[in-house]
Amino acid sequence: MLSSPQLITRQQEAQAVLLVNSSYGRCCVQKEFFDLFYETFMGKSPAIAEMFAHTDMTAQKIVLRTGIAHLISYAKGKGIAKRKLEELGERHDRDHLAIKPEMYEMWVDSLLEAVQEFDPKYEAGAEEAWRYVLARGIELMNSKY
Repeated sequence: MLSSPQLITRQQEAQAVLLVNSSYGRCCVQKEFFDLFYETFMGKSPAIAEMFAHTDMTAQKIVLRTGIAHLISYAKGKGIAKRKLEELGERHDRDHLAIKPEMYEMWVDSLLEAVQEFDPKYEAGAEEAWRYVLARGIELMNSKY
């Protein structure tokens, strides 16, 4: 797994973002993609399942769809995505939803399980690219905890 933007060239970074953006596009057009993600994510921990016990999952899937798009846009260098992720990080901080930073690892693992299932062009290097792209925005969100 690539853990730091300094470990790859700008060209490799651009390729990772392009791969993830295309992969996400293929996944998010399939309604079942988000269903599988939440089924997998809530199955990772009873505490996570409890967080969603009284959630309107139809609305939550829209929030997820948008949040992933912001993570990808942030990796592309879009300033508005940075602001949106900072706001999301503040909603998830200890004073609001109290989403602990370690829960994001389970979130990413669950997302990648769904991506692997729903992206018909999932290829070698896709997981590494996804983890790299997501890590940047998640680090920003966690900084708000």
